[in-house]
Amino acid sequence: MLEYLIKANVLGMILFFIPAFYIFIRITAPIEKELTERKLYLACGAGAVFGTIAEALILAGGLKTSSEIGFASLIFVAPLITMALLYLSVNFKTFREDNYAGYYAAGVGLFYGASKEFWNLWVLETNEGRLNIGDNMVDLLMGVAFVILLGGCGLWMGETCRNEKNKLRMFGRLTLVCMFMNFLLVTAIEKPSIVVDFVAIFTIGVVGMTLLESGRKKLPKTKR
Repeated sequence: MLEYLIKANVLGMILFFIPAFYIFIRITAPIEKELTERKLYLACGAGAVFGTIAEALILAGGLKTSSEIGFASLIFVAPLITMALLYLSVNFKTFREDNYAGYYAAGVGLFYGASKEFWNLWVLETNEGRLNIGDNMVDLLMGVAFVILLGGCGLWMGETCRNEKNKLRMFGRLTLVCMFMNFLLVTAIEKPSIVVDFVAIFTIGVVGMTLLESGRKKLPKTKR
């Protein structure tokens, strides 16, 4: 198990946390001097901690078992848990009362996704007894796509919390988006096909990038 943990740490750092960090830097670059360093670190840490909690709850609840009930739970229940913990992590007073809440929330979402997918990768590979990039390219790319998706969800949810308007509506919309993305994930699991796999990965990644880019354009560039 220790061997898999070490290997998963390396793969997780390279394929999940480094892209999350890179995207976070690109998003915050235009107003880097306006942001508080302490809050930037806090955003990364909060995302990693809450992402771990979310994945632990999902795994402990048996929501990723290979059965009809497990797949149904993965589509309908897991997104509720994921979005609820993401909402809690971006809704801290220190974030939502800041003019740049959306920027910090993007970091929370990206590291939330990176942490969540890291533990998902570790459990998956520990159970299956294999851990290398070649054999698991689909799993790894799927994880990266979900990191991007959760980064976009975090950004939108954080900015909504700052405005204190339509929070429940935004929560509902993002949860529905995640339910559909999990439906694609389950489809890829049930129908092992390279075409289905990459259609799912491409769709999830594009939706995530769209959320990030459209949300980034709405973020303030100077203090209000």
